[in-house]
Amino acid sequence: MKLKEGVILQEVCGEGMLVMPDSDTVIRSNPVAHFIFSLLQEETTEEAVVAAVCERYNAPREVIVADVHDIIVEAKEKGFVV
Repeated sequence: MKLKEGVILQEVCGEGMLVMPDSDTVIRSNPVAHFIFSLLQEETTEEAVVAAVCERYNAPREVIVADVHDIIVEAKEKGFVV
C-alpha cells in the first residue's frame, strides 16, 4: 500500500496535511500521523509502518498497532491510500 499518485503531503503552520489535488478532500494530521503518511509515500505494509512508529515513538506496541490501523483505514476510506 502507498499514497495514491498525486496526493500531496505537506506541513502548514506546524500541522501536517494530506491534500487530494483533484478534490477538496483534506486529512489534517498530528506529528505521528504525518510520520505515518510520510512512510506511505513508498510502497510498504502496515506491519512495516508499525515497526517504524515503534522505533521512533515511546508508546505501547498495542496502542501503536491500533493507531496505525485507524489512520490507514481512514486514509483508505477517503481515497488517499491504494
